[in-house]
Amino acid sequence: MPRVLLPLLLLIISGLAGCGGSGGGSTEVESFPPVSISYPAFGPFMLGSAISPIDCIVEGGAPDLWTVTPNLPAGLNLDPLDGTISGTPLVVQAPTPHTIFAQNDSGQVTVVVTIFVLPASPCDLDYGATEFQLIEDASIVPLIPANGCGAADLWSIDPPLPTGLTMNPISGSISGTPTDPAAAVEYQITAENAFGQGVVLLTIEVLGTAPCDLQYPQSTITLQVGDLLVPQQPQSGCGDVAEFSILPSLPAGLSLDAVTGIISGTATQVSSATVHQVTAINPYGADQQALTITVLPAPPCDLSYSEVSISLGVGDTLAPMMPTVSCGLVDGFSVFPALPAGLTLDPTTGAIGGVAMEESAINLYQIVASNVSGQAGFDLELEVLPQAPCDLQYPETTLNLLVGVALDDQIPAVGCGQVTLYQIFPALPPGLTIDSISGVISGTAQETSNSTNYEIVASNFRGSSSTTIAITVLPELPCGLQYPQVDVVLTVGEAMAALSPTSSCGSIDVYTAIPPLPTGISLELATGVISGIPQFQSGRSDHVIIGGNASGSTSTTINITVNPEAPCGLQYDSSILSLVLGEDLGTLLPTVACGAVDSWSVNPDLPAGLSFDGSTGALSGIPTELAVATDHLIEGSNVSGSTSFTISIDVVDAAPCDLVYPDPALLLILGDPLSLQIPSVGCGIPDQFEIDPPLPQGLSFDSLTGAIEGTPTTVTAATVHQVTATNGTGFISTDLSIEVIGQAPCELFYPESVVAHPSGVPFPIQVPQIGCGAVDLWTITPDLPDGLNFDPLTGIISGAANSEGESSHLIRAENDFGEVDTTLQIILRDVFWYHADPFVLEYSVATGEGSTSVPLMCEESFANPSFPTQLAGISMAIQYDSQLLESISVDQGTSLATLNGGTGPDFWAVNPIDGAILIGALVSFTFNDVLVCDVDREIAVVNFGSNAINLQGNATGVSGSLPWGNPGSVPPLDNLVVIDGTTSVDPVVRPVEFQLLPQ
Repeated sequence: MPRVLLPLLLLIISGLAGCGGSGGGSTEVESFPPVSISYPAFGPFMLGSAISPIDCIVEGGAPDLWTVTPNLPAGLNLDPLDGTISGTPLVVQAPTPHTIFAQNDSGQVTVVVTIFVLPASPCDLDYGATEFQLIEDASIVPLIPANGCGAADLWSIDPPLPTGLTMNPISGSISGTPTDPAAAVEYQITAENAFGQGVVLLTIEVLGTAPCDLQYPQSTITLQVGDLLVPQQPQSGCGDVAEFSILPSLPAGLSLDAVTGIISGTATQVSSATVHQVTAINPYGADQQALTITVLPAPPCDLSYSEVSISLGVGDTLAPMMPTVSCGLVDGFSVFPALPAGLTLDPTTGAIGGVAMEESAINLYQIVASNVSGQAGFDLELEVLPQAPCDLQYPETTLNLLVGVALDDQIPAVGCGQVTLYQIFPALPPGLTIDSISGVISGTAQETSNSTNYEIVASNFRGSSSTTIAITVLPELPCGLQYPQVDVVLTVGEAMAALSPTSSCGSIDVYTAIPPLPTGISLELATGVISGIPQFQSGRSDHVIIGGNASGSTSTTINITVNPEAPCGLQYDSSILSLVLGEDLGTLLPTVACGAVDSWSVNPDLPAGLSFDGSTGALSGIPTELAVATDHLIEGSNVSGSTSFTISIDVVDAAPCDLVYPDPALLLILGDPLSLQIPSVGCGIPDQFEIDPPLPQGLSFDSLTGAIEGTPTTVTAATVHQVTATNGTGFISTDLSIEVIGQAPCELFYPESVVAHPSGVPFPIQVPQIGCGAVDLWTITPDLPDGLNFDPLTGIISGAANSEGESSHLIRAENDFGEVDTTLQIILRDVFWYHADPFVLEYSVATGEGSTSVPLMCEESFANPSFPTQLAGISMAIQYDSQLLESISVDQGTSLATLNGGTGPDFWAVNPIDGAILIGALVSFTFNDVLVCDVDREIAVVNFGSNAINLQGNATGVSGSLPWGNPGSVPPLDNLVVIDGTTSVDPVVRPVEFQLLPQ
């Protein structure tokens, strides 16, 4: 059975003492060289444990310089002045010889020491505290352990943690959120590695949670006397509530249910705003919410007055009207809007009275009787009527006006009541108006009119007053004739914008032009409008336009110029030109629909290589540079106007062509990087690359360069991917085939190719090592011996063989891409036995004292293929009842004492613990001697004494058996036969029978 030897010796070494040497005294200068140096024998050191300084024994002259080669393990030091070895080993080291040189001016001597540093099991487990009190439903800060000595590979806990908490088996940290209360329990936490384990005890308690987040639907409640309160049911977070209470007591008629916390009832008495504290309680604490509750009186109702509609005149007196009201008491009366001037509302009694001082239209006034709980209203309709107007008159009773001459405002005077409307009969002459509100007559007469009498009436809804004015309107001479334009420029064939005249005064009955207007242009005699379409080109000509009526005339002069027809309808064969760099455009000529073009222009300039003819408008040439699409405005013009046409021109590169990848068919292996694949392209430069379908996972595609690279991460069947390179002119595509195949497993082996182990004892778990591809299936031929198991998913071998035998097995690991084999030989037989003969210990009934010696034996089966096997070391562990026996001492057996020429094993250690004796021996650090158990060999002799206190007076005696093995796991020393420095097997053990006989 393969086993690392190092755990055999853990925690046996308690320290090494020095044996002579300089001892730290003062240095003396010797005139003769050192003759010899030596160190006392010492065994292995333990990783992380400080060693007792080891002094050297010097014969001859005192050295003044000490050196060592190779260097001591990290953490250990050689004092260069006195040769002392000290420190704390920090790394594991197999037995290694170190040569120590001691010298002075007269000479040098050396000594070789072998240093062996063993690993350590975990120790000093610490979680920062030993007792933890947690809260239900509250996430805990992870409890992270610290440990000394060796690193822990696995953490465990017993019993299981409270619900919601978990332990990380790798780090030992405890985390989570406890979900249920739990009483204080002591938990044993174990940290272990291949060399042993450490234990720490923690006490953990999970407390329930107090109520929290107590909340009612309303924190402020306002009721009126007689109101039924909608039941207020609370909500609470965290822990369950055991009981509700409230202080101070609720207003009369309201109550709190102590079990549910519901507040309900009907308010029966007025209560001012009061803060009530509601408390929710359970064994773990309490939570509170403040409720403010107010109970108000009932509001007033049924407010009324003896009159619902009142009509008064300005100056009338209203006798006080008193209201009636029911229900709640009234705190005050108010009215909206405010009553008309002179009338008042008493805010205390609600009485309405007074003398109307101003006119007020009929309006609805709301009288309100209110208290803190509410109000009652009453609608009163009220109006204050004005007096009728009287004594209406104007400054003039006869008006003689001229058409076009403004009338001075005629402002009326009136007595008595305010006028709301002025009217005149019949209607005033055109241009004159009367303001219906102010009665002012104003304006400018527009037409002649004979003398006419006009009656003006001033009124309000209470009455009216009137007066009469005579008005005559006389005609006016025309003047100030003019047109919007004096200089008129027209174009042959284009309709001119009509010109309408205006004049400053007098109406014009007829218009005429001297000389006549150009052909196609006409003057309308009645209106003076000039319009038409000129027929012929002509230079500038002046024309006098005369407008008159029966009273006279007025005139103005305009000049007219007729220009030739403007060009129109400019066209080219195409409005969009997409040109390819270096290709000849040819000649593109324009056409126009009308007018002759005198000059041509283009804006902006054409792309490089193209030309524009300024006399013909022709485009031609070969583009020499790329250009983005740009609108070019081409314009043809003469004195009368212009016509234009827009051509969009872009110059693009040639389309891509001849797209090629270095390897059009790629066969890739899963996990192997792909060398960069960069395509080449002829012709134009691509703007972008695309691929369809996407590449296998792990490969990347650069859309700017088309480059493909990466490491495939999944197996993919052969797939054709189309890669397309495009630019603004066109595209080119090529096919690229890619297949990704997986890796077969490789480098299969088990830690040992030959495993020897006794039957009936749990087989050491055999975990295979594998390289390259992942294994899909494990097989073994032939089947394992009965009792051993082979996992087809992992290749792990475990179990306990039911019988002895030898077998060789072919183990195969395979996947879709291949397979790999290895061979494992298994030997099952009782190779070694540990035993001791039954023993008797006689003790005194009077004192309970007695003693005996028990030899512990080892024997090898001759059927072992390597019989007799040379052993490098041995480990024994046997238990006893400390209530009956005491371990006095342990001596080396005869088979050990004769090793190494009678000096015994190089390493011998006994570690007695309560109820067990743990023994370890290493035959030779240098393997100069070996141990064989070809016959029964005495390994150790255990000297037992009776537990006198418990056996004193016992006259009947006791019998039983001593089981083999370490009852605990610290230190991790057990029964083991060590073949060499790295391999060991488990022995078969039989309990040792005993009798304690009274004497």
